[in-house]
Amino acid sequence: MIFLLFNDLTSPSRSYSDQELLSSVVDNVETGASILARVFVVVLGIVGATLLVRYRSRIKLSPAIASLALALFTWSAMTVAWSTDPALSLRHIVYLALMTLFAAGCAARMNTFSLSVYLVSIPGIALVPGILAEMYYGTFRPFSSGYRFSGCAVHPNVEAATLAVATGTLCWLSWRTRGVQRCRFALASLFVGGFLVLTGSRTSLVATLIGLAVSFALLLARDYPRLLRTAAVYFCLIGTFGALVYLSSSSGTLSSAITRSNDDSDATSLNGRVYLWKTLLGYAAERPWGGYGYGSFWTPQRIEDVSKEEGWAIQQAHSAYLEQLLTLGIPGLTLYVALLCACLFRCVAHFWWHRDGYGAWVPILVVIMVHNLTEGTNVNPSATNLVFLLIVAHLGIVRPDPPSLTANSSDLFAESRGVRGVECQYG
Repeated sequence: MIFLLFNDLTSPSRSYSDQELLSSVVDNVETGASILARVFVVVLGIVGATLLVRYRSRIKLSPAIASLALALFTWSAMTVAWSTDPALSLRHIVYLALMTLFAAGCAARMNTFSLSVYLVSIPGIALVPGILAEMYYGTFRPFSSGYRFSGCAVHPNVEAATLAVATGTLCWLSWRTRGVQRCRFALASLFVGGFLVLTGSRTSLVATLIGLAVSFALLLARDYPRLLRTAAVYFCLIGTFGALVYLSSSSGTLSSAITRSNDDSDATSLNGRVYLWKTLLGYAAERPWGGYGYGSFWTPQRIEDVSKEEGWAIQQAHSAYLEQLLTLGIPGLTLYVALLCACLFRCVAHFWWHRDGYGAWVPILVVIMVHNLTEGTNVNPSATNLVFLLIVAHLGIVRPDPPSLTANSSDLFAESRGVRGVECQYG
């Protein structure tokens, strides 16, 4: 159901002109999700409620995470009252409520290691069908110039976001497991990472590298503090060298791109995003506190207006932070950023106290935070957004896993066996 909800096997066969793509986007907003997709969402919500009841003994609220998540959801629901399209906002709120219920049930059912594997399976399950679909339609050309792998996703950037999440998690699992399992996770990370490169999404690739760098630094800081300074020096040198190469090869800077006209399409304009953000900030300034209502900024009329002004089909702000500002205003954006930061801090704290399973979510959250800068995938209905909901639900309502069996244990399988033993005490 999750695969069919977020993917389309006919996506590789589609080749739209700009006008056809704009018409398709407007039609999707007007008609909404298909009947089958709506049924899937309801069924997933029921599954989540059932799991919550069955595994209610594992529920223990985390005041900070749970309060922030509840406040964000409550504010999102309240915006229906002043939304520019109440019906559209209400539809998005119902979807969010059902998927949150599903995420909470899954979180109550699984320990950290099981959930990490599940987080990988959500984007991973779509990769092989995506490859087969592109091969079937003759669009799989990995050695052709300009090729971008999109699989069953609507756009290569959407596919890249899910593959970035999977790559970061698989790399972490390959670090923290042993023996045959380590080999399996390592091979899987190379396979998934290869297709991440084929998507051609620079944002997702950079976000993945930053996420892995943060995770590696965290690992060194806890287990090998003497090596941290040496690694930090190497990271600084590599980062400085990369920045110098970019600046020497670039034709300008981001600040100069802001003052340019829209007919400039070089890399410094972030493929037109800078001009789009300038336009959307004008809209945000009109309703800075309440926003336009949850999920209701991109009405058919507004999609057409913004797309015609920018010269390309647009249905998202290409920045999750700006998306939240438009739909929920300054309070909603503040709550969303606070929730992201609180989740990252909680994962780092748990890992520091030798709950190693939580470390697998650090690269995911870093990927989401970086990816949010230039893409809005993580706040729209998508597999990436579901991954974030699962992490928030586990951190917010589930009793933390006990520390690893030994202070320096890196065997997550041993840890998961210990968790199951402790769960018996809960009845």
